[in-house]
Amino acid sequence: MVDPKRLLAKNIFSNWLGLVLTAGVAFYLNPFLVDHLGKDQFGIWALCFSILAYTDFFDIGVRQSLARYLPKYFGVGDYDNMNRVINTGNFIYGVVGTMTLILSAVAAFFFVDLFNVPEELIEAMRWTLLIVGVNAAVVFYTMACTALGPFHRYDLLNAIGMTFKILETAAIIYFLSIGYELIALALIVFAATTAKLGVSRITQQRIVPQIRFGVKFISKAMGKEMISYGMYSLLIVIATIVIFNTDNIVIGIFVSTEAVAYYAIALTVMQYLRNIVQTAGVPLITSISHMEATGGIDEVGGMSRKMMKYLFFLCTSFCCSVIIFGDVFVELWMGPGFEQTVTILWILAAPAIIYLPQATSNSILFGIGKHKLLFYVVAGEALANIVLSLILVQYHGIVGVALGTAIPQLIIYGSIYPYYYHRALKADLKQFYSTAVAMMALGGLVTVPIAMGMRELMVIDTWLEFCLGALGVIVAFGAGFILIVLDKEDRVWLWAKLKRKNVDDINTA
Repeated sequence: MVDPKRLLAKNIFSNWLGLVLTAGVAFYLNPFLVDHLGKDQFGIWALCFSILAYTDFFDIGVRQSLARYLPKYFGVGDYDNMNRVINTGNFIYGVVGTMTLILSAVAAFFFVDLFNVPEELIEAMRWTLLIVGVNAAVVFYTMACTALGPFHRYDLLNAIGMTFKILETAAIIYFLSIGYELIALALIVFAATTAKLGVSRITQQRIVPQIRFGVKFISKAMGKEMISYGMYSLLIVIATIVIFNTDNIVIGIFVSTEAVAYYAIALTVMQYLRNIVQTAGVPLITSISHMEATGGIDEVGGMSRKMMKYLFFLCTSFCCSVIIFGDVFVELWMGPGFEQTVTILWILAAPAIIYLPQATSNSILFGIGKHKLLFYVVAGEALANIVLSLILVQYHGIVGVALGTAIPQLIIYGSIYPYYYHRALKADLKQFYSTAVAMMALGGLVTVPIAMGMRELMVIDTWLEFCLGALGVIVAFGAGFILIVLDKEDRVWLWAKLKRKNVDDINTA
C-alpha cells in the first residue's frame, strides 16, 4: 500500500527539480526568442498562450476531480471506481478537446484583428494560434489517460517532462538559428507535447496495470459526481485565468504587442516564484485526499501551520531578493531596453510576499473538498483586477495594469482570505498572523542586509558577479531556515536523509 506521507516530500522535491530545469530553460530561451523573433513576435507568442488559457473554461473542474478521486480510490484499492473515473474523464475531455479546437479556429480567423499587431505578422499569428490550439486540444484528449501525479508518481512525471523539455529546447534553438520563425516554434512545441504524452500513457499503464479502458466504464453517475465536485473548481480556474492572463490581453489591446513582451518577461519571473509554491501544493492535494480516505485527515491542520510557517520565510526571502537584484538580473538576462520590465517586476513582487505563502492553503481546501469559499475569494480578486487594470491602463500604461493586479492581492490576501480559510478549518487566526509577521520579519532580516551589502560591495556587471551575490543570499537564507525556522522533527528527518540513515535510528541515538 502506498504511503502518501512518505512520498509527499519526494514528490515536492521532484517538482522543484523540474521547476529548476524549466526555469533554466526559460532563463536562456526568452532572450534567445526575443533576439531571433523580435519583440513583436515574442509578444505574439505570449499573447497566443494567454488567449488559449481561456480554453480551461471548458474543463468544468474535471482536472481537480481527477486529483481528488483517483488517489482516493487507488488508495483503498477500489479499481472499479478508479477505472470509472479515468474513462468518464476521457469522455468528458473528448468533448473539451473538440471545443478547444473550435475556439482556436474562431479566435484565429475572427478575433486576431482586434489586437494591435503589425500588419505583416497577422497571418503568422493566425497560424500560430491554430497550432497552439491543436496542442491544447491534444493535452485535453489525453488528460485522464496520462495522469501520473494522482498515483503519487510526480517523480516519473517530472523525469518525462524534463527529458522532452530538453529535446524541445534543442530543436527550438536549432531551427530558429537557421532562420525559422513563429510558426516553426509552434510546430516544435506541438511535436514535443505529443511525444511526451505518448510516453506518459505507456508509463501510467506500467505503474498501474489495473487500469482498463472501455465504454462500460463510462459512468453517468461518476460524471455527475466529478462535475459536482469540479464546478467550483471550474469557477476557481476561470477566476485564476482572468487574474494571470488578462493582463497581457489588456496590454495587447490598449498598448501594443511590444509592450506585451516587456510585461511578459516580468510575469515569467513571478510565474516561477509562484511555481515554487504551487509545485509543493499540487502533490499536497493528492496526499490529503489519500489521507482522508484512509483516516489521516486529522493531521491536516498541523501540516497547514507548518507549511505556512516555512513558506512565509521562503517567499519573503525570495521576493526581497527579486526587488533588490531585479534591475541587475533583467539587464544581464534580457540586455538593455527593458527598464519597464524592472518596474513591473518590483510592483508584482511586493504583494507576492503575502499571497504566495497561502497558495498551499488552496491545495488543502481542494484536498478536503472545502474549496467553495476559495471561489468567492478569487472571483473578487479577478473582478477587481479587471476593473482596476482597465481604468489604470488608460493613465499609466503597463504600470497601471501591474498595479491593477497588485492592489487586490494586498487587500484580499492580507485580510479576507486568511479569515475565511481559518474559519473553514476552525484554526486559530491570531496564530496565523503572529507566525506570518514573525516569518516575514525574520526572512527580511536574514535576506535584506546580505543582499544590500552585496549590492554595495560589488559592481555587478557579469553573471559571475551576480551569482556570487546570489550565493551569499542563498547561504544566509539556508542557514536561517535550517537553524531557526525548521522544526526539530523536520531537522532530524533532513539530517537522516543526508546521512542516509533511518529517522528512528537518529531519534534513538
